[in-house]
Amino acid sequence: MVVSRRVGLAALSLTVTTGLLLIPVGTPTTAAAAPAPGSTLLATVDENGAPSESGGEDQDLSSDGTAIAFTSRAELAGPTAAETRNVYVRDTARNRTVLISRGQFPTAPPSSTPPTPPPSSSSPSSPTTTEPTFSLGGKRLLSLAAQVAESAADGDSYRPSISGNGRFVVFLSTATNIVAGAGGTAAVLLCDRAPNGVFDARRPDGTLDYRYHLLSTPGSTIVDNPHIAAGATRVVWQQSPLTAGFTRLLVADLTNGLPAPGRELPTDLPGTAGARLDRQTTPDISGDGRYVVSTANAVVPEGPDSAATRFNAIIRTDVAAGRNARVDLADDGTPLGTDESVALLSPAISGDGSVVAFASGRYGSWSTVHVVHPDTADSRVVSLDNTGAPINAVLPGLSADGRYLAFVTDSPGAHDGADVPPDDDSSCTGGGARALAQEPVRCQVVVRDLVADQRRGPNRLPGALASAPSGTDCPGTAEAPRCPGDSTPRWSSTPPSLSADGARVAFDSTSSDLANGVTDEPGTDVFAHTFEPTLRAEPPAFGSVHIGDDYTQTITVAHSGFGPLSVESLAINNSEFSLGANTCVGTVLHVTDTCLISIRFTPSGAGERTGRLIARTRGGREYTVDLTGVGDPGTVDGDPEVVAEIPRFAADPDPLDFGPRLLLSDGPPLPLTIHNTGDGPMTVTGLSVDSVDFSLDVTSCQDVTITAGGSCVVDVRFRPVGPAAPVDRSAVIEITSTAPGGPHLVAVRGQARQPVLDLNPAVVAPGRVTIATGIDFTPNHPITITYREAVGSATATTDPDGRFSTQLLVLPKASVGPRTAVATVDGTDITAERPLLVVINTVSPSQFVGRG
Repeated sequence: MVVSRRVGLAALSLTVTTGLLLIPVGTPTTAAAAPAPGSTLLATVDENGAPSESGGEDQDLSSDGTAIAFTSRAELAGPTAAETRNVYVRDTARNRTVLISRGQFPTAPPSSTPPTPPPSSSSPSSPTTTEPTFSLGGKRLLSLAAQVAESAADGDSYRPSISGNGRFVVFLSTATNIVAGAGGTAAVLLCDRAPNGVFDARRPDGTLDYRYHLLSTPGSTIVDNPHIAAGATRVVWQQSPLTAGFTRLLVADLTNGLPAPGRELPTDLPGTAGARLDRQTTPDISGDGRYVVSTANAVVPEGPDSAATRFNAIIRTDVAAGRNARVDLADDGTPLGTDESVALLSPAISGDGSVVAFASGRYGSWSTVHVVHPDTADSRVVSLDNTGAPINAVLPGLSADGRYLAFVTDSPGAHDGADVPPDDDSSCTGGGARALAQEPVRCQVVVRDLVADQRRGPNRLPGALASAPSGTDCPGTAEAPRCPGDSTPRWSSTPPSLSADGARVAFDSTSSDLANGVTDEPGTDVFAHTFEPTLRAEPPAFGSVHIGDDYTQTITVAHSGFGPLSVESLAINNSEFSLGANTCVGTVLHVTDTCLISIRFTPSGAGERTGRLIARTRGGREYTVDLTGVGDPGTVDGDPEVVAEIPRFAADPDPLDFGPRLLLSDGPPLPLTIHNTGDGPMTVTGLSVDSVDFSLDVTSCQDVTITAGGSCVVDVRFRPVGPAAPVDRSAVIEITSTAPGGPHLVAVRGQARQPVLDLNPAVVAPGRVTIATGIDFTPNHPITITYREAVGSATATTDPDGRFSTQLLVLPKASVGPRTAVATVDGTDITAERPLLVVINTVSPSQFVGRG
């Protein structure tokens, strides 16, 4: 059990119920040299969990944190050929290692006649798939067993990128027997691990039911650095001709895992004197697929009075809009890439594209990591040591929420572990810390909480060591029980990848001491470190309470450690202690965060009463807080000091329930009455609610002193805001007063009625109208109805009940097929949708035949 200590807080008991895949890294001791609690697993293992004999590299972690894709020459699973590089996935959710680069048909012997490919629905000049694109009677025309003769891939496969849930893997391959038409030079391939909805399902003959698609055009181009969006909506890669030519970025849209042909992204750069992008490399793609970020070399053409100039840049491309913008910004908003001497490397992007990270420096010198918010032009250097001084850092990686950043550094004082000199004079980061007049240390993977850093300013917390060693032997550093491992990783390695919430980080490493209980061979391997923060609280003592009476206290629960911690449920094992309102359930706590839990003690018998609060967090961990109180039978007069004039807080109703209301509707307020049920005066010192759906009128209670037996009333309003979902809205009113047991919490809740759009008829011909009807929209508000896939619109205004009805025209020359009508409350993000099918009218019923 990991026990953390803080003055004034006692640690909660911990019960671990997670799976056996995580390997504990040890128990922290001091803040100065104690990495945050966590566990590390070795990902480069075979299907039985044995370590790879030749290691692995090129890791990429799925957004949900359950699957790690990597490359290895070892035979870890499935049919493989000796010394061939293959792509694998270590699936920690299903406790298996699977081979992704699987040959789907035997390799033909050398011949002047091209080998016969398996049945395929696509020509070699377009994206190819082993899955037929049509069926008859709901059945495939060809048996899958007849199509596939699984074998070892006959070429190298490498550079994998994995989708958010681990289903899709895109990678490079020179193999000729995975997808028809591929081979020779590297091609971009896409693997679907669950085409029928079941991961790694097996066909009757025992082969894996995978589908493969060819995304690039083989033979005529050089491709590299493929990346798939977490949502599996789009793939990006870089491509250049075999002969001299520019390096471009291509994207292929995915629909239910089926790719459209690749297309080039734009190369113009608006606002930069006619500049064009000659070379774009190392792309990354946002989780929603909307944005691509890349490293670029740009040229400004020669002008009448000026020569052509070149510079490096980091470019964010809005794929849908076809628009490029520079994001390599200094903290003053000016571009960093003023010429080609400025190295701009390893761009990374958040899930929604609103945060970009990259490394910047001069070639052969030290490097810093920048984080930019392109929409606000806010930029700052984030590679700082524990005191806020710049350090040498490379290879940034971002969590999808943009909160957590990982990077690699050889500078001292950058994390919460111990610094140890390197084994040799080389630097894992190129220029190295010596360019900053720093004595380099062993390179490590460090993670920072960017939100906490910005909030705390100069009073920053240490970075969190992700490459935390498992051993306790650290020569020459007696104050540090654990010693960081060997160089982790090299400057040319794949940047660390993080889960969407930043809880897990994967990285390549040459360390041999990261995972407990694992004998790791020398060389590069892939590891995944999971931060395991804990909860802490001071056990409350409710004191003596008369039997049948009650007393409420609010306890503060604190986050301890590093990384996100999601509280999923609370429970108490004794009915004499009951849960009131809380701000913990459904909340994700980060470093230094706290939440509140209100607990009511109502003794049913005399003497000491005990209970236990149980908090369950994501991943199955449980934390407990002891609860104690005394039941007083009230048969003996108490000490006069005990029954002195002490106020007591009470409020009703609790919870305060508004029921369902229309979005953005201003219904009547509901009263919340605050009582003083004690014997002395009580002053209400503060009232607040942290919610956009609820508001308070505190005029009659704020800073008011309530006499014993008195009360005051707070008006609470509920106005559910957009978007339409979720239906259930809830919040907690926090009240501070001079009564003991505070702050006091009152739950408040309501439901947002969901708008509904109906179309009648739902099948219509071009040039005809359908009647669009809406219910439960925002009352007395203008509505606009549009088509998502086509032009055309209509408007209406809702009545006081949120209803409307209007005609919606399908234009006479509209294309046939399905489309979606979307009704939007003007000026908001409140929408409702309904499908519409556009068809061509038939002249006569199709079953009648005219005869002359």
